Amino acid sequence: PRMAKYAKWLSTVSAGVMSLTLIIIMSKYYTKFAITMTEWENHKTQVEYENNLTIRRYIFEVFNFYSSLVYIGFFKGKTNGYPGHHPRVFGVKMEDCPPGGCISELATQMAIILAGKQFIFTFSQFVIPIIISNKASCLKKI
Repeated sequence: PRMAKYAKWLSTVSAGVMSLTLIIIMSKYYTKFAITMTEWENHKTQVEYENNLTIRRYIFEVFNFYSSLVYIGFFKGKTNGYPGHHPRVFGVKMEDCPPGGCISELATQMAIILAGKQFIFTFSQFVIPIIISNKASCLKKI
């Protein structure tokens, strides 16, 4: 009963965290896939290779990080139908937005994805090297 008033918010936050987790996982696969696709092209120079790899990774990253936000902002709840006749995809009723719109869900998703991405980047680029260097210096003392 006490948690019932937070159910919508908790479901939105948990969906955002799951989305961020999948985005991070898929980012690794998209990077490998972009490298493989670029190597298949057999570029004559290193500059051509790097330019094509950069463009391909950029396209994959934009699609990966922002497709869920585009869906919530532009497509979710746009095809509600009418009572008794809701549009279905593969037998499942399409999602709709609450009466106030999807802006709160969009803002929550955007905050989780953008802040989570920054946190993970900061942690992997600054904290992990500090931990590794301190571990190495501690082992040298022993």
